[in-house]
Amino acid sequence: MFDIETFIEKNIVQYIIEHRGFKYPNINDKGLVLSVWKDYHFADIRSDDVVLDIGANLGAFSIMVSNKAKRVWAVEPLFYSELGRNLYSNNVRDYMIQPCALGRAGQQVELEYHNRRNKVPCKALFQLITDCRRVDFLKLDAEGGEYCISPWEIKGIRRIEAELHPFDIHGNKRNMGDFLRVLEQAKFTFDINVDGEFWLVHAYSEEI
Repeated sequence: MFDIETFIEKNIVQYIIEHRGFKYPNINDKGLVLSVWKDYHFADIRSDDVVLDIGANLGAFSIMVSNKAKRVWAVEPLFYSELGRNLYSNNVRDYMIQPCALGRAGQQVELEYHNRRNKVPCKALFQLITDCRRVDFLKLDAEGGEYCISPWEIKGIRRIEAELHPFDIHGNKRNMGDFLRVLEQAKFTFDINVDGEFWLVHAYSEEI
């Protein structure tokens, strides 16, 4: 039986990969590419922007924005080797990978995702921003690490694209509205798209 939705999604992925010139040799699940294309808003990235991609996974977002931004910093605690190979395959040269998780400074946390498990170090957002010197555009998919962010840490960031989770980095239940209050305190306006149990937030600084 012909499935029109599957057909359309398959052809969108082929367009992204072939016609946009992106290569994803180490991404078996092309759905990752499609979800980045559909879920995140990044058309407003500027040529002089420094992008911080927290929860970069295999690099679908980092690769897609690498030809728009000045530099990409990718934070990935589990799949950093595959991430590096994917960035290299796409001739992305001005990037840095941090093999850690977003969390409390000095903390270690046990993470598991897609059958990969490891105890990894954490860095606070302010530490990551210090490493980058500045961040203009933050993409955030931190598996609950977002609840470690304080309002003052995101001052100076122009745009945030965030996937919110109903749990923190330790798996404890959280109210996703807590992160929205952090955005409000830091003077961000935002739109929300609900995707199952997750929220996709598109946030804009009122001060920049």
